[in-house]
Amino acid sequence: MTLEEAYSIKTRIAEHEFPLVFSAATNSVFFKAEGVPSIAKLVARAVQRSSSANHRPARKPKAGLSVAPADLLGRPGAPETKAAIDRVNHVHSIYRPSDDDLLYVLSLFTLETLRWIDRFEWRCLTAEERCALATLWKALGEELRIPFDKLPSSRDGFRDPLHWLEELEDWGCQYEEKNREKSPESVFLAQKYLDAWLGSVPGCLKRLARGLAVVLIEPGLRRVMGIETPPATAVFLVETVIHVRKFIRRYFCSPVALVKAYKRD
Repeated sequence: MTLEEAYSIKTRIAEHEFPLVFSAATNSVFFKAEGVPSIAKLVARAVQRSSSANHRPARKPKAGLSVAPADLLGRPGAPETKAAIDRVNHVHSIYRPSDDDLLYVLSLFTLETLRWIDRFEWRCLTAEERCALATLWKALGEELRIPFDKLPSSRDGFRDPLHWLEELEDWGCQYEEKNREKSPESVFLAQKYLDAWLGSVPGCLKRLARGLAVVLIEPGLRRVMGIETPPATAVFLVETVIHVRKFIRRYFCSPVALVKAYKRD
C-alpha cells in the first residue's frame, strides 16, 4: 500500500465516516500519555514555562507539541505536512523526551483511533483500513526520527504495516504496564484537562458533566491521574447513550451516503 493510497483511506475514515470519534481519539492521546510520570513531568514543565512567559494561566496542554495531530496526518509530502513535522522535530529538540516515551506516544496515536472506533462506532475497521493507518503512522514515526529498535522485528524488517502494528501494540501495552503510575504532575495535568473540557459548562451542571466525562476515561488511567470513580448511574447513562448511538448509526445512517459524499469531494 502506497502512502497516497493510505492517505485516501484515512481521509474517508477521519473526515467522512467517523470524524467525531477519530478526532476525539487523536486528541485524547496526550491525556493518556501523561499517565507515565516521565512524560507528565516534561509536559508540566513546558506548561508552567509557557504560563510564566505569558503571565496568565496555562490553557489546555498539548504535550509539548505546537501542531494538531491532523496537521501531521496531512497529505504525505505536502508543504503543510512537512512544515508540521519540522515544527514537531524542533520542539522535540528543546523538550527532548526519551526514545521509549516517543515510541509510546506514537503507539497511542496509532492505536487509540482503532480502539475508539471499536468501542464507540457501529463497526470495527477492516484489515485494509488498519493497514492504511499503520502505514501513515509508521512513515510519520520515521519522519519524526523515532527509533523502532525496541520492536522485535526492527532489525530483520516487518512483513507489512499490520505486522509493525501488532508488535507496536504488544510493546506499548508492556511499556504502559511497567511505567504508568501516579505522580503529582499527572494529577496536575489531569485537572487542567478536565477544567478545559468543562470550561463552557454552566456552573450548576459542572458536577454532573464531570461525572459523565470521567466515564470515558479507563479505570487504570483514572487511578494514576487522581480522578474519582464515576457513580454507577453515570456509567449506565453513558453506556446506554453509546449503545443507542451505535444502533442508530448502524441501521439509520446509511454508509452509502457517506461514501457518495466522499466521492463527490
